[in-house]
Amino acid sequence: MLSDNKLTGAIVSIDNFGNCISNIKADDLVQLSNDKTGYFKIICSGNQLSLVNYYAENESSSLAALINSFGQLELFIYKESARDQYGLKSRHSATVKFY
Repeated sequence: MLSDNKLTGAIVSIDNFGNCISNIKADDLVQLSNDKTGYFKIICSGNQLSLVNYYAENESSSLAALINSFGQLELFIYKESARDQYGLKSRHSATVKFY
Protein backbone atom coordinates (compact mmCIF):
# COMPACT_ATOMS: atom_id res chain seq x y z
CA MET A 1 0.00 0.00 0.00
CA LEU A 2 1.39 3.39 -0.99
CA SER A 3 0.64 6.51 1.03
CA ASP A 4 2.64 9.58 2.07
CA ASN A 5 5.61 8.50 -0.08
CA LYS A 6 5.75 5.17 1.78
CA LEU A 7 5.19 1.71 0.38
CA THR A 8 4.14 -0.59 3.18
CA GLY A 9 4.28 -4.32 2.71
CA ALA A 10 4.50 -7.35 4.94
CA ILE A 11 6.55 -10.47 5.45
CA VAL A 12 4.65 -13.22 3.67
CA SER A 13 6.97 -16.17 4.24
CA ILE A 14 10.10 -17.19 6.09
CA ASP A 15 12.50 -19.75 4.67
CA ASN A 16 14.45 -22.45 6.52
CA PHE A 17 17.39 -20.07 7.01
CA GLY A 18 15.21 -17.45 8.76
CA ASN A 19 15.23 -15.09 5.75
CA CYS A 20 12.02 -13.08 5.57
CA ILE A 21 10.37 -12.66 2.17
CA SER A 22 8.06 -9.68 1.76
CA ASN A 23 5.28 -8.94 -0.70
CA ILE A 24 7.14 -5.85 -1.95
CA LYS A 25 8.21 -6.45 -5.54
CA ALA A 26 11.28 -5.13 -7.33
CA ASP A 27 9.07 -3.75 -10.12
CA ASP A 28 7.20 -1.60 -7.58
CA LEU A 29 10.48 -0.22 -6.22
CA VAL A 30 11.74 0.64 -9.70
CA GLN A 31 8.50 2.31 -10.76
CA LEU A 32 8.09 4.29 -7.54
CA SER A 33 11.78 5.28 -7.50
CA ASN A 34 11.43 6.64 -11.01
CA ASP A 35 8.32 8.58 -10.00
CA LYS A 36 10.20 10.15 -7.06
CA THR A 37 13.83 11.27 -6.79
CA GLY A 38 15.16 7.71 -6.87
CA TYR A 39 16.15 7.76 -3.21
CA PHE A 40 14.52 5.47 -0.67
CA LYS A 41 15.01 3.87 2.72
CA ILE A 42 13.93 0.40 3.78
CA ILE A 43 12.70 0.17 7.35
CA CYS A 44 11.69 -2.91 9.34
CA SER A 45 11.33 -3.38 13.07
CA GLY A 46 12.63 0.16 13.67
CA ASN A 47 15.84 -0.50 11.72
CA GLN A 48 17.02 1.12 8.52
CA LEU A 49 18.28 -1.60 6.18
CA SER A 50 20.96 -1.53 3.51
CA LEU A 51 19.93 -2.81 0.09
CA VAL A 52 22.62 -5.16 -1.21
CA ASN A 53 23.04 -7.24 -4.35
CA TYR A 54 23.84 -10.58 -2.70
CA TYR A 55 23.90 -12.10 0.80
CA ALA A 56 27.67 -12.01 1.43
CA GLU A 57 27.74 -8.29 0.64
CA ASN A 58 26.28 -7.73 4.13
CA GLU A 59 29.23 -8.85 6.23
CA SER A 60 27.86 -7.36 9.45
CA SER A 61 25.35 -9.05 11.69
CA SER A 62 22.77 -6.37 10.94
CA LEU A 63 19.49 -6.79 9.13
CA ALA A 64 19.78 -6.08 5.39
CA ALA A 65 17.65 -6.44 2.28
CA LEU A 66 18.04 -7.69 -1.26
CA ILE A 67 15.86 -8.50 -4.23
CA ASN A 68 15.64 -12.28 -4.33
CA SER A 69 15.48 -14.50 -7.41
CA PHE A 70 11.67 -14.23 -7.41
CA GLY A 71 11.86 -10.42 -7.62
CA GLN A 72 10.69 -9.79 -4.06
CA LEU A 73 12.28 -7.77 -1.27
CA GLU A 74 13.89 -10.18 1.18
CA LEU A 75 15.15 -9.29 4.66
CA PHE A 76 18.10 -11.27 6.00
CA ILE A 77 21.20 -11.44 8.15
CA TYR A 78 24.17 -13.09 6.48
CA LYS A 79 24.82 -16.54 8.01
CA GLU A 80 22.19 -15.91 10.72
CA SER A 81 18.42 -15.95 11.09
CA ALA A 82 16.62 -12.62 10.71
CA ARG A 83 13.56 -14.32 12.16
CA ASP A 84 15.37 -15.33 15.34
CA GLN A 85 17.61 -12.26 15.77
CA TYR A 86 14.81 -9.69 15.27
CA GLY A 87 11.76 -11.73 16.21
CA LEU A 88 10.26 -11.25 12.74
CA LYS A 89 7.12 -13.15 11.86
CA SER A 90 4.72 -13.45 8.95
CA ARG A 91 2.61 -10.30 8.53
CA HIS A 92 5.31 -8.15 10.22
CA SER A 93 5.46 -4.89 8.27
CA ALA A 94 8.27 -3.67 6.05
CA THR A 95 8.27 -0.09 4.73
CA VAL A 96 10.04 1.60 1.89
CA LYS A 97 10.11 5.40 2.23
CA PHE A 98 10.72 7.39 -0.96
CA TYR A 99 12.32 10.85 -1.14
